Amino acid sequence: DFISSHSFEYDKEPANDIREIVRTGMGKPFIPGSSISGAIRSALLNFLFEKTNSKIFRGIDRNLLGEFQTAITRYILPYDVEIAKTVISNIELFNLYGGTSWKSNYKAVYSGKPFISAETFSVGAKGNFSISVANGFLEIVKKQNKSDLLHRNVDAIIVKNNPIQFIFNIINEYTQEHVRKEIEFFKKYPQAKGTDLIINTLQKLLYEATNNADSCILRLSYGGGFHAMTGDFQFDDHTSTIDNPSFGKRYKSRRIVINPQGYFPMGFVRISLPKEANRIEFKQKNIENFSSISVKGDDPKNTLEVTKQTNINIDKESIKTVSAQSLNKDSIFFAEIVKFAKPFSRVKLLLSDYQFALEVEMSGVKGFDLKPGDIVRVKINSQTGTGEIKTVTLMKI
Repeated sequence: DFISSHSFEYDKEPANDIREIVRTGMGKPFIPGSSISGAIRSALLNFLFEKTNSKIFRGIDRNLLGEFQTAITRYILPYDVEIAKTVISNIELFNLYGGTSWKSNYKAVYSGKPFISAETFSVGAKGNFSISVANGFLEIVKKQNKSDLLHRNVDAIIVKNNPIQFIFNIINEYTQEHVRKEIEFFKKYPQAKGTDLIINTLQKLLYEATNNADSCILRLSYGGGFHAMTGDFQFDDHTSTIDNPSFGKRYKSRRIVINPQGYFPMGFVRISLPKEANRIEFKQKNIENFSSISVKGDDPKNTLEVTKQTNINIDKESIKTVSAQSLNKDSIFFAEIVKFAKPFSRVKLLLSDYQFALEVEMSGVKGFDLKPGDIVRVKINSQTGTGEIKTVTLMKI
């Protein structure tokens, strides 16, 4: 589930060459499971690096995660995921230059064309994804005393109870740290066009990756330059590589997607647990409030409108009942809390022209304290072929 962004008018022509998303033999666009596995590997490396208080050295990834025969990632099996909805996006290179008094520009300025144009998955697009953790097979290997096949850190990653949820929490911790660093980078170097929108999207990602027992926010690497690669854990922030460059280089470039859905960093996806899966507790995190930025569609100058979002429930005077006939799978609408409980609450959908029962279950309430009568934004989680909404998800943004 791709993290949502903003909508505004954007009609710039694409580059002469448009890069296509990889497709199955049946012609359907998909994310390879190997790409997801590589992104998960980065999060696991960061976790073990901090847990073992390691120092940076060549081959640290193999040391902490194992060689091919003993690799911990052999027990984590993400599969390909097909996602049908795509859009052509212009990808422009934000690059600091100057050396002393830093400036910025998009590479496209010099040619009059975007740096890159590519087919990308639409913001909000979804696909059915499967991942398994072979903790049962691991126990068999242990019972057969195959110590030569077991890495010393395997038990720190492949836990007996709720192994996927445990890994999701590791991923969220890693994403939080990366996103915090990126927010500080763009705050320190705000010269990029669309900086406010980029920061706002990053703040949303940070919010989604914090205190989240229902899903994880995974960062797939393309578009972040050096700081999107395995090894980002070695930097406390993303500004020191500019002010005090390592390896004789300054890591100052970012690929930014610009399309009718907004300005935003690339490569973040949400992987959600099914409704019936267990949720696990994890250490609470404090997170600052963020500004919710929208763009006035009727303003030819695309003036930014900024408001502070400090609470999840909505003022009753601002709600409106929506016709069920106008809904699609990506629609956000209102619901009233009937019974608040965790992990699932009961809500009444504020819909008209709807022939089914209005009271349904709502997920995604972890980390919130709501009461009967509160109004919240929700999104369809599951729906029958006849149009009956079975469950909804609380929208945290």
